[in-house]
Amino acid sequence: MCNVEKNEFFEFTNSTISSLKFMNKLVEKIEKHSDKDIESVQCIESLRDNIDILKKQIEEIKERFILLHMNTHMSNFKLFTEAFIMKETKVLIVDDNEINNYVLEQMLKRFDIDVDIAKSGEEAIDKFMVNEYDLVFMDYLLPPGIDGIETVRRIRNLNERGKKQFIIGLTANTMEEFQKGLNENNVELILLKPIKFQQIAVILQKELPDKVIR
Repeated sequence: MCNVEKNEFFEFTNSTISSLKFMNKLVEKIEKHSDKDIESVQCIESLRDNIDILKKQIEEIKERFILLHMNTHMSNFKLFTEAFIMKETKVLIVDDNEINNYVLEQMLKRFDIDVDIAKSGEEAIDKFMVNEYDLVFMDYLLPPGIDGIETVRRIRNLNERGKKQFIIGLTANTMEEFQKGLNENNVELILLKPIKFQQIAVILQKELPDKVIR
């Protein structure tokens, strides 16, 4: 997928998701403050119809993106997936973006990896306390609450396992100052979005060589 097409895709997707969130909030406000008159009920029904349409659009563009992304890198994709799988490997993805989660999850599953997903910093910490992960992919921009950097700091302070956890920071921000902030919070590696399949293959072989099965 060329850069122009990628940019157009992400702009359209982000716009659609923003519209969906806005409409959901609008429905909540109308239900809370209206007198349930006919006009309010009709407005809510119309908004819900539009919400259903937007949800369908998101599912369609999600599928389209996966196909385009995989076709773009098909030769390398086939080479890497036929080369190895991972033995008893568990990974945590921390990101509130459903499309990002889906793409990364599908990449990891190609290596037979067990994947958990957390959509907030709080959920990530809860999952970390009851599961052991070989790798954690941590997005910086998380929903209201604690961001990725603060989530990493809290994981490091939980216990000895948290101090040793291999964490990969995910960001679309190329600014040195921002990346320095991630590094200062003891993130072992930073990946710029969109993540490439080849990057995942290299990381798995380099960081978890004992779990690679050829």
